[in-house]
Amino acid sequence: MLDPLLTGFGEEQCHTLASNFPHHSKVRLLLSSPLRRTLYTTILAFQPALDQNPECKVVAQPLLQETSDVPCDTGSDLAVLRQEVEDKELPVDLSLVTDDWTDKRMGTKYAPNSNAIRARAAEARDWIREKTKNIDGDVVLVSHGGFLHYFTEDFEDSGVHNGTGWSNTEYRTYTWTQEAEAHLIETPESRVRRGKSPVAPSREMQVKFFELAMQGWEDQGLQNPSKMGIEKPADARL
Repeated sequence: MLDPLLTGFGEEQCHTLASNFPHHSKVRLLLSSPLRRTLYTTILAFQPALDQNPECKVVAQPLLQETSDVPCDTGSDLAVLRQEVEDKELPVDLSLVTDDWTDKRMGTKYAPNSNAIRARAAEARDWIREKTKNIDGDVVLVSHGGFLHYFTEDFEDSGVHNGTGWSNTEYRTYTWTQEAEAHLIETPESRVRRGKSPVAPSREMQVKFFELAMQGWEDQGLQNPSKMGIEKPADARL
């Protein structure tokens, strides 16, 4: 099914997150993949943030879309999204979404191979760090389990669930590293909250986790991005 909506259970999970998330009053910007399930997750789970902060808005960022090119991971045409946002009066800014955001052919920005995914994850980090450098408050990003491994450059436990180590509506917290390039580090509190050591794995370990993730996803019957036109990373930075 192309660009499906949330299920009823998915909506319940969003309402649970809305109740349990402790930082709504600190949120100043909501970023979301433009796929419909993530847009509605953002609206439902962070409605308290929207209510409490008049300047807060949902910005749809196509760089955050899911990795594969199967129908459920492919978005709706921009004209369709615009009509839905208008008809339902959704608090969503689609100004960053272009007509080609659903083009996932090989060689395009949104192609389902690891080189392309890694490149747009880096572009997303660069864009977000620049966009938010003057924001006094928290930024929430709502994306997809597969893509979030590339975005955070953390492939630990990537096969715990189907194609990801992230649970539905799970939240983690990150800060920027002090490097010139835009990289994230999960906060110790976030890691402890999900039962991990407060110390994040080394970059060398992440290379091993990446290789395990690619094979693990293939074993689950999913697309293996590493077999879709990429070479093994030359260094430890993913």
